[in-house]
Amino acid sequence: MSDADARAMLTAVKGLGAWSADVYLLMAMQRADIWPADDLALAVAATRLRGQETRLKSTELLEMAEAWRPYRSVAARMLWQYYLAERKTRNNSR
Repeated sequence: MSDADARAMLTAVKGLGAWSADVYLLMAMQRADIWPADDLALAVAATRLRGQETRLKSTELLEMAEAWRPYRSVAARMLWQYYLAERKTRNNSR
């Protein structure tokens, strides 16, 4: 099943939205090219890495991630790790 078909099937289940479907496809199904553009941690990490003060919108994240096709899942995992490491560093410096 294609990523789009799998996403459509998952979001057809009551209570599962786009973010849930994307994260399931990325983590549980280990799909290579999933980009959960509505993920807050990805937005925060990408914004900080770009040195911007205003958090990137999901449309901006989608545009940015186009360069990483067909391996956007790798980019998402790397940005999540950056987010977690930076959060840990910030918490330890308090």
